[in-house]
Amino acid sequence: MILIINSDKYDYLTSTLIEGLIINGQNVFTLNYNNYCKHIGYDEFLKMSEAASLIVISSSSINYWHILQYIKNDNIIYMDGEDYAQIKLPKNLSFKAVFKREYYSFFKLLYPINTYPFQIGAETRYINNDLKEEIFDVSFVANLTTNQLRSEVDIVLKNLRNDKIFSGNTNERAYSSSATNYISTPEYRKLINSSKISINVPGGGEDCARYWEILSSKTLLFSYKLSLMIPFGLREDLDFITFKTKRELIKKIKYYLLNPALISILAESGHRRLLKYHSTQFRARYFMKIATSTLRHSRKLKYTNFLIFNYLSHPLIIRIIRKFQRIIFKYF
Repeated sequence: MILIINSDKYDYLTSTLIEGLIINGQNVFTLNYNNYCKHIGYDEFLKMSEAASLIVISSSSINYWHILQYIKNDNIIYMDGEDYAQIKLPKNLSFKAVFKREYYSFFKLLYPINTYPFQIGAETRYINNDLKEEIFDVSFVANLTTNQLRSEVDIVLKNLRNDKIFSGNTNERAYSSSATNYISTPEYRKLINSSKISINVPGGGEDCARYWEILSSKTLLFSYKLSLMIPFGLREDLDFITFKTKRELIKKIKYYLLNPALISILAESGHRRLLKYHSTQFRARYFMKIATSTLRHSRKLKYTNFLIFNYLSHPLIIRIIRKFQRIIFKYF
């Protein structure tokens, strides 16, 4: 039996884990409402906690962290789904392992032992099994205010003056601070499903749901080259296309639009790799394999284990890196 201390609001990363665990036959209960499994409330959660084989606490459930002081079970794992690079564990608590969404490859030597990458997976609701009707050559659907690099990409696409390129947003939100469940975004889905190519550029964090949603739609993913360490990641130029500069983006868009057969081949390859390695089912198997191994050891991670790492991965450093990325894209 697995218990999860989740937020009372929809959380991409926690939902990835919960759906996958349930598909894999695990017995899962959450503290708060979740669209995939039964929530049991405070009193029942405490009663069941001693017998639980594993307890997962999500970073988004900060308002409920106090419940841990009443739990007499050491098999606790922390799931960090925040946008920032730093790992901020609850103080005065310890964990057998930490799974981190924004797990940067250039920090890999700094992460304490028993810290692992874990990104958003493709929930089954993402998967498009319908026949594609390709209306747009290229789409870039995003909130342009969360990262200046997105605005630069938007300018490039609009300067191509192609009526079959959509760049902007649909004024839809996939989640909100007041919603316990995800929010449907039909116009957004329709746009990426009806595109030959769709573009991903990081927003608040590098691990965007859009990255996985494009692959789920059997649309060719063009992504700004990410710095994340993604287990079983996509193969560049086989499953998707990357870019780092304006010239590179324009050149690759023009090349692939002149070679529609290649678009279909890569889009299909990316979709297959998504289903094989990036479904919620696979994410949960990866999680359980590591979790089961770490639970056998007595070592625990505490807030103090991450002090040096958090100092070196300060948000100011990430902002400087992003500013540098934007300059490179714009002028090269």
